[in-house]
Amino acid sequence: MNTATTITPALWARGIIAAIVALILNLIIFFIGTSAGASMEMTSPQPMTIGVPAVIGASLAPLIIAGIVTGLLANKWSKARIVLTWVGLALAVVSCAATFAAPDLATGLSLAGMHIVTGIAWVLAMTLGIRKNA
Repeated sequence: MNTATTITPALWARGIIAAIVALILNLIIFFIGTSAGASMEMTSPQPMTIGVPAVIGASLAPLIIAGIVTGLLANKWSKARIVLTWVGLALAVVSCAATFAAPDLATGLSLAGMHIVTGIAWVLAMTLGIRKNA
């Protein structure tokens, strides 16, 4: 008889794990992009230069908050994890459109890549190792 127990992290912890993984990958994309000539400047809706602090904040905050919210809602609504997993991915994909307002292609591709990585990290964190109820 197998007595091994599988421990899966709580949803809020999965959000933190996703955030850390996305942060590491997004920083790699950032440095590859800047090495390839990406200016990391955006002109719309207001001029700004995206630096390491912005990448850190944009990688950590949404996923940590989403993990906490998903964990809280899942206590009351059994479908919360599934629905919010796909909502999160959709937001990541849709938000890519704004990145192509960048003045140069390398910046647009780098930022879009970061959005996609964040979305994939979210989906994997919310789905891997989750058992379906029989």
